[in-house]
Amino acid sequence: MNPKVKKDWTAALTSGKYRQGREALKQVRHGHVYHCCLGVLCELYIAQVPGAPKFTPPDIDTLYEYEDQPGLPTSAVLKWAGLTRKEANRLAALNDGGDDSVDNKKQSFQQIANYINKDSTTTSKPRFKVIRWENQHGRGTKRVRI
Repeated sequence: MNPKVKKDWTAALTSGKYRQGREALKQVRHGHVYHCCLGVLCELYIAQVPGAPKFTPPDIDTLYEYEDQPGLPTSAVLKWAGLTRKEANRLAALNDGGDDSVDNKKQSFQQIANYINKDSTTTSKPRFKVIRWENQHGRGTKRVRI
């Protein structure tokens, strides 16, 4: 992982600036904005990379999208951070619960920052996929465990 990104990301996760959310990079619930740990990474990318695309505000549902990706960062964000897709899936599992090695318990931003500082590699299989839905009330996307 890129050492500067690692330092900035763990600092952001533990800063108290971001409310922790689940199953989406960024979402609005009850008037508050929530990020998963990977959504915080996307915010850093937006702030530090000139010309980086911004999050797309929600229209019908409450999920923000980042370049049509509501659940996982784009390959450009992962490359910038020095993360693999497999590592991103592992971090999503830690954030959302559903990873066998942590007994399906959701980890706090502090615990995730500790994990990133210790070792951000993984050999586990991806445990999430993004599904898109549409009905008479609108359309949306969601990251779900597989």
